[in-house]
Amino acid sequence: PAHIEFISASGRAALSDALLRVEGAQLSCDFAQAGATATIPWPIEIPTLQDPFLKGSVVDARGSVDLPKLAQAAQSLLPLRDDTRLMAGQAQFAITQQLDPQGAPSSRASLELSGLQAVASGQQISWNDPLKVEVTANRSAAGLQVGAIASAEFCNLTAGGTIEAGQLAGNVDLDLLQKRASEYIELPVSTMTGNANLNATWHMT
Repeated sequence: PAHIEFISASGRAALSDALLRVEGAQLSCDFAQAGATATIPWPIEIPTLQDPFLKGSVVDARGSVDLPKLAQAAQSLLPLRDDTRLMAGQAQFAITQQLDPQGAPSSRASLELSGLQAVASGQQISWNDPLKVEVTANRSAAGLQVGAIASAEFCNLTAGGTIEAGQLAGNVDLDLLQKRASEYIELPVSTMTGNANLNATWHMT
């Protein structure tokens, strides 16, 4: 469980003309801060796998997590090695949805981990740009299109298509993944070697 010493929230929300408007929403705690603005039709229609959007909504939510403070507040969430103490690092995230002039939605979710610094067995270690992930979805006359990109020192992966059919391609350096990740956390496997080259498709019927 997490140990939180303070949490604060502020902002404005109003419901009128069947629209929920959220302005300047801010949420902060020991290890994170986030902000959001949104205009959402009311009542809310829950997104589905086939239609993963908040219908008719404009949303912008983003924030950051201080990873050393998170490690202190919720040790089980970051399974650091016993001889490792995280000194610096951030996780930045964003979720947005926009509407084009015709009202068609496009959404984007991103996560970036950066600036990791730690002391492991008395030695300073750093990992400046370990991971960036971005997922997109948009609806046009051609239907729903989805995409994803993951890039790190040890991998480059891309995926795209529709929910029903698409392609995944890229590569993962397993040696480098184990070397870098095992400096910070306890991995569930003791050895990973080689390179994984991926070229796969999915098709749902």
